[in-house]
Amino acid sequence: MAENMEKRRTGKSRKARKPATVAGEQLAMDLEAPEEKPTPAAKRASAKKKGTGKAAGAASKRRDGEDKPAADRPKATSGGGEKAKRAGSRAASGRKSTKTAKATDRDKPASAAKKRSTASAGKTAGSGKKPGSAAKSTSVAGKRAGTSAAKTAGAKKKAASAKTAKPGRAASMEAADELFPARMKPRGKAKGKRKPAPQAHRGLYAALSLLFATGIAAMALLGVTLVKQHDAFLEMKQVVEKQTFYDGTTVEGVDVSDMTLAAAREYWGGRVEPSWSQRTVTLDDGATLTAADLGYASDYDSVLYNAWSAGRSGSLEDRYHAALSGAAHPVAYAVRRRLYSEKAVDDFVRNESEKIDRPAVDAAVSGFDMDTCKFAFDDGQAGAKLDADSLKRDIVAALEAGGGSVTREIAELKPAVTASDLQGRYGTISTAVTNASSSGPNRLSNIKRALAYINGTCLEPGEVFSFNGVVGKRTANRGFKVATAYSSGDVTEELGGGICQVSTTLFNAAVKADLKIVERHNHSLTVAYVDSGKDATVNWDSQDLRFKNTTGDKVYVCCYLTKDKRVRVGIFGRLLENGERITVEAKTTGVIKFDTVYEPSKKLAQGETKVISPGKNGCKAVAYKVRWDATGNEIDRQVLCKSAYKAKNQVVAYGV
Repeated sequence: MAENMEKRRTGKSRKARKPATVAGEQLAMDLEAPEEKPTPAAKRASAKKKGTGKAAGAASKRRDGEDKPAADRPKATSGGGEKAKRAGSRAASGRKSTKTAKATDRDKPASAAKKRSTASAGKTAGSGKKPGSAAKSTSVAGKRAGTSAAKTAGAKKKAASAKTAKPGRAASMEAADELFPARMKPRGKAKGKRKPAPQAHRGLYAALSLLFATGIAAMALLGVTLVKQHDAFLEMKQVVEKQTFYDGTTVEGVDVSDMTLAAAREYWGGRVEPSWSQRTVTLDDGATLTAADLGYASDYDSVLYNAWSAGRSGSLEDRYHAALSGAAHPVAYAVRRRLYSEKAVDDFVRNESEKIDRPAVDAAVSGFDMDTCKFAFDDGQAGAKLDADSLKRDIVAALEAGGGSVTREIAELKPAVTASDLQGRYGTISTAVTNASSSGPNRLSNIKRALAYINGTCLEPGEVFSFNGVVGKRTANRGFKVATAYSSGDVTEELGGGICQVSTTLFNAAVKADLKIVERHNHSLTVAYVDSGKDATVNWDSQDLRFKNTTGDKVYVCCYLTKDKRVRVGIFGRLLENGERITVEAKTTGVIKFDTVYEPSKKLAQGETKVISPGKNGCKAVAYKVRWDATGNEIDRQVLCKSAYKAKNQVVAYGV
């Protein structure tokens, strides 16, 4: 077909032949032209022409009287049939010329059209139809011949322009429509052997075949695409649904792409984590502790879960691309660990300190021997102090190094006071001695009894001593006897007489031991065994001797009657500071003269006198507490007490 188009442009042909008519030539060119799909514009033009042909036919019918009533129409005659025959002959002659000019297979559609037109005309003329119908057919045939001639003239112009323009399928279809109007096209089934389809139908068949083939190819392509997509879907699904970590995933440098999450957890929990949590620190006493004991913590489990979960959310394609991207761009995960907790280490160190730390214990008095008047001492105990800061620092360093041994630094605390120190600081604080050699047996007995009750008394710091409380009531049942005593300025005989010498001696010893005198009373009369102002009398229901231990340490009282009839009282405890000592001094500040009282006596001769009871002056006295340093210098002097003693009248008997 392309060859024909080229020859048509150059004016050459395989056979030099001249078309019978311009219309036939145009038809031959249209049939040889390549088939082209009609454009929308060509379709609209063809439809317009068809509409115009139909309108022209309707107008022709109206001119022939077809629109008139049947009564007014001219009747058909035989002459009309002849006219139709002649018109048909002329039309057939024209079509025969065209057939002769182009007797090829491509011309068959035109020849068939002419034959159908001639057959139609002859059939109309020779039929046994009514005269009106024959006339009508004759008129139609004439009109068709005229129309054909007119169209042939128009076709010549179009053929001339077609030589300069490239023929197309749309143009050939328009030419065919002009050569073969709708009314001239054969109707009904063709008799005899079926003729080949026109070239336009062949083009349609070819287009349909091409369209069908294209559809088959598209369906095949679609099937292949769907298969590929399904295969890709299965591949993506297989990749994203794998239970192991995605490729390119490492945790702490370990490739976990071939591990499941459970296997990775088991691996880390059983092999990796123990190397951290079980780091052990051994103390010098053999005790051990691990990082787990000190608050070890690790986020390995959450890191493994996050690493496994990465890329497992979103669409299938997102997860697939995330899975594949790991191989090209590996992702490394790190585990964070805390070897210890500050609080846990501090708690451990504090517990160690509580077990180790102890203060030093100074040596102390463990007892006092009443027989020897000697102190016994407990040796002091050294204390200990743990260096907590150093221990904490060493434990942390050992854990960070993977474990190790730690030696605790424990400092020894020595006692501030040792037994040897106490031996020089404890002993006899003070002593007091009075002479009882002039006492009779009962008085000496009472003195011994009172000394026995007092001997070995221990006073705690702050404790107050009471003579009446310790010695008790003086009764015969308790071993006391009747002896001389002072009572309201008179000398009398009573149970327990003489024990005031014990209370007086104890009073002086207490003052010298720097104990605080709480209660003291002087006698009504001066006594011979002590200086005025330094005595202390007692009476069961009215007078007592009391003093308080203010030394801050224990004091012991030892007292006894010596073989030479001396009342000795000693107070033992912590010695006065810096070697000091205390004495008691008394001074008489006034004398109270006694009076002489005369009493008549028949036993005496008249004028004879006899002193029945000697008189004794009374006095006023002041006692002082004097403090001395170790070198014998007076440091302090304080008034201890003031006393006033009555005078005892002298009694003289005279004879009457």
